[in-house]
Amino acid sequence: MRKIVKWLMNNTLVTLGMVVATAITAGIHEAGEVSATEYRVLVDAWPHAHPKLKNQIKQAIAGGMISRWEYAALIRETIDDVGAISITSSTDIERERHALQHIID
Repeated sequence: MRKIVKWLMNNTLVTLGMVVATAITAGIHEAGEVSATEYRVLVDAWPHAHPKLKNQIKQAIAGGMISRWEYAALIRETIDDVGAISITSSTDIERERHALQHIID
């Protein structure tokens, strides 16, 4: 019985450690801010959005930025609500974040 437990400990700790490390890395990555293009998508969708989606976007940007976690839910709602989205490439994240905050106010 001890050999089995020892074997399991030796062979599953590496696998379990890799899973935990991957989960932590993914969590940190997804907590980061979205790109300028993703802010631009929300700005372009704003005029066509229903009040419920507009409220969700307002709540997401209330902290000053939108995380990737929040954006994943917002983009699903945007596609369902608006029907089609415009994707315009952008690289200036400050300008796009300001544009979204400006259109909300």
